Amino acid sequence: MAVDTWECINRLFFYALFLGNLCKYDILIKMDWEEHMAVLVDNLENNVIENVKASDHVTIITGYFSPDIIEKIAQLGIPLTYYYGMYGIDKISKPVYDKLVAISNQYPCLQLKFVNTQRVHTKCYLFYKNNKIFNSLVGSANCSLNGLCSSSNAEMLVELNIDELKSDEYLLNLDMYAKEIEDISIDISNPMIVPRKAHKVKIRKKNKKDKIPDSGNPLSAIMPLYQIDKKGNKKTYKGGGPNWGNQNGNVATKQDAMEAYIPILTEHLDKYPILFPPYPINRTTSGGKKTRRSDPITVIWDDGEMMTMTFQGSQRAYPSKNNPIMVYPKQLSYGDESTNKGGAVLGKYLRKRMNVSAYHVITISDLKKYGKDYILLTYVSPGLYTADFSGTPLP
Repeated sequence: MAVDTWECINRLFFYALFLGNLCKYDILIKMDWEEHMAVLVDNLENNVIENVKASDHVTIITGYFSPDIIEKIAQLGIPLTYYYGMYGIDKISKPVYDKLVAISNQYPCLQLKFVNTQRVHTKCYLFYKNNKIFNSLVGSANCSLNGLCSSSNAEMLVELNIDELKSDEYLLNLDMYAKEIEDISIDISNPMIVPRKAHKVKIRKKNKKDKIPDSGNPLSAIMPLYQIDKKGNKKTYKGGGPNWGNQNGNVATKQDAMEAYIPILTEHLDKYPILFPPYPINRTTSGGKKTRRSDPITVIWDDGEMMTMTFQGSQRAYPSKNNPIMVYPKQLSYGDESTNKGGAVLGKYLRKRMNVSAYHVITISDLKKYGKDYILLTYVSPGLYTADFSGTPLP
């Protein structure tokens, strides 16, 4: 039997909020979907930003986040209270915690709260004016780069607007929900918040077939900046990896540094499936062009640098190369397409860490002197990673 489209959305949306404990306020049981509410599946970040600008206070509750989006909203100067919903289950890693503290100290308008006593996985954006909610967005998108800047139809937010609802009952219930979340949350400055200790990397001996050492942690992958030759010796890439801009032996100078990427081997895909998810091959940019890039992720480096990156290229396809439904990436590099700088941002960053010139061709000798020939990439939460390239800068 055919089911009306709006009825399907109503049911799906209700179940999603039910799982997130919103149904106790009967927000959707009586909802009339003909009240002209917008279902948003694209440009979610812009929609959130525009609503923030029209507010005098904002409350955001999401399961996960990325610090760059929180900072971007805080930069607007509108009082913002953000609740990290999954802290009680997943805690928080030290690099991410340190970044949040730095952002919190920089923006007096920002309050960061951690839900401490239960699991809260809802995604709820509440926009206030004169102490009342005038608009809200509820759906699937986390307050993160990956959640709000993903490709069309990957995430959804539904708008509940006071000007289009027949009553403000639903908005009042959302306000009550936010107050209950406040009651079970603690401030980021609370000494009860203890950042999760990083797993010590125990580099295990490789099997004969392995090309990379094992980190001993399924959420952390050792990403070599070198390759192994037929004799078993390490050597850097001539026109790939950290030397991507040196293809065919010619250093590209169109950018302000040599481009670089972090190689992803098929062995990485097999050992660390959580870190390197597949993405559909038939993806398009906002301009309608096909692209092999994934949705952006946020990477926080060991020195506090925060970088937008994307998984790029392809090296494995399912069910086949001739009929690919999903493909796996072959590299990770800088991913903010608005800058038009591509891999040069990563290349410049790595070379600055090593204290070599922007167009320097990195050698094995350079990596040995620096004291690290790999990057430790760690999965934190959806769309959020940390990267460790700590070493000793070259003289």
